[in-house]
Amino acid sequence: MERDGSVYTHPELHIDVTATGNGRHEPLHDTPSQADDITPAPPSQLMAGVRTMLGGLLKRATEKLPVGRQKIMPYELPTVALHDVVIRRWQTVDLQHAWLVRWMTMVWPLHLDSTYVIGIKSILERLDDNTSATAPHVAYLEPLLAADRPWSEMGQLLVLMGLLSKDAGTRGLAIDVLVQGINDSRAHPDPLTDVLIGLAAGEWLKINRLASSLSDVARVSPLHKLIVTQIVQRFLTSCSQLPRNSHDLLALLLDLVTELGMAINDDVKAMLKQVKGNSKAAKLARLLLAITAASE
Repeated sequence: MERDGSVYTHPELHIDVTATGNGRHEPLHDTPSQADDITPAPPSQLMAGVRTMLGGLLKRATEKLPVGRQKIMPYELPTVALHDVVIRRWQTVDLQHAWLVRWMTMVWPLHLDSTYVIGIKSILERLDDNTSATAPHVAYLEPLLAADRPWSEMGQLLVLMGLLSKDAGTRGLAIDVLVQGINDSRAHPDPLTDVLIGLAAGEWLKINRLASSLSDVARVSPLHKLIVTQIVQRFLTSCSQLPRNSHDLLALLLDLVTELGMAINDDVKAMLKQVKGNSKAAKLARLLLAITAASE
């Protein structure tokens, strides 16, 4: 390199990464004379290796195509390729750092279902555990705060899983996400409850945590109270019988309809009339029916 008429030479750094018999790497070489036998792979070989890797990925993807599908579309590959490298090949890396999750969400910002699935799996594995630095669940939820990003079914499931988590940070951000979703109308009670019903069918539902999280959401405004009321009522009517710990949801519903000055709908009323006994759920059911009768 020339500067002001003088010539400067930068030292070269040569690294030999060839593994020896004992599983260790050769020592680093800091002079050209010690690394004369190192020949970099030509670009053609590097590209051939990349094509082989992507070809294997494409083959695995197309082997499981549904009947009638002849090929996989290019737009279906980016996030799949990303996860293939991060999860299957780099086992020691894992997704234990928030920056790595955030980087993944920037690859295809409007199609994050594959990233959401990893987040759902991560939350599910630690559903009853406290906050951990090696489980950056909040990073999976952050994209759902963007007002111009629609919520897919996987996105809604991720929010609900966050509401059920024992991890205070994850649960708190999931509450914020749902509040924001109601504010900008991305969180609609019908599809959100449909996902909740599917989650309950898998017996993953923690009624007490769900009721506590929804209660925090409902405190924000009358609109949030109304949306939460609709979610709770629609979920209860989907149950053939009241689920375990349903008294938490019934207590929340009682508070909401009292504050809103409204009655429960006919489907919930019919279900509550079948509840007998002196349990907490039965007492709350009778209170809800009494409020409905008074309002009529």
